[in-house]
Amino acid sequence: MKQLTLILVALVIGTSAKSQTDYTKSLSGIEWVKIESKSDIILKTHSADELLIKSSRTSKTSERAKGLRLVGEGGSDNTDVSFYVVQDGNTLIVKSLRKNDKGEIYLPKNQNISVKSTWHGDIEIEGFSGEIEADAELNGSIEILDTNGPVTANALNGEVTVEFGKVKQDSPISIYTTNGEVDVALPTNTPSDLVM
Repeated sequence: MKQLTLILVALVIGTSAKSQTDYTKSLSGIEWVKIESKSDIILKTHSADELLIKSSRTSKTSERAKGLRLVGEGGSDNTDVSFYVVQDGNTLIVKSLRKNDKGEIYLPKNQNISVKSTWHGDIEIEGFSGEIEADAELNGSIEILDTNGPVTANALNGEVTVEFGKVKQDSPISIYTTNGEVDVALPTNTPSDLVM
């Protein structure tokens, strides 16, 4: 009986510790989510109308650091997952405050997103139908998979890969890299006018 109680207590503590590493915020009234990071950014879709950030941090906060808040050049950690999140009108601004902690971010499929990696960070985006702007400013690659919306992707010293599930907009698509390869996949029935 003591072993069963001990196992249940461990499961409850483990579950509550896991839930503390996630951050959520409602996207009611938000048209754009703008994300900036100095590390890898992974964006995936989910069915909820909210921002969900799952941090990759696995280390525990030391006793000396408890009660302190991470402050970086992009702001102070107001999420407890090393991100700074603030609403500016109908735009939600999300900044990662760590150089070596990648974050996994979940948004609704139709959300318009702007993602910028400022230093050696790769950008991975999958499953979105809203407008996508992706900018890997230095030494980062961009991978956008199963997208249906307008795409603007720019990389410096990195590869750009874009795979469209369907192209259903009249807006132009712009994909550009300096010192990297570009790989674009379109459905065979897509009317297009390509300029290189």
